[in-house]
Amino acid sequence: MGRSRRIISEYKHTNREAVILDTAEGLEVDLYRNEYLIETRKVYDHNQNYAENLAENWVLKVFS
Repeated sequence: MGRSRRIISEYKHTNREAVILDTAEGLEVDLYRNEYLIETRKVYDHNQNYAENLAENWVLKVFS
């Protein structure tokens, strides 16, 4: 059986994008640079607000 991931929201700015996903395990945030997936952060122990802050910080280049 495939892994189900539902998009909750997307953040974009310049060449960066972050996609927040709801999975059976919890929330995940896919981090993209120049349309390439750089990393998936599994934030299972956190709420949606945490995931949104992570996504916003990524696209605004608060961290690399």
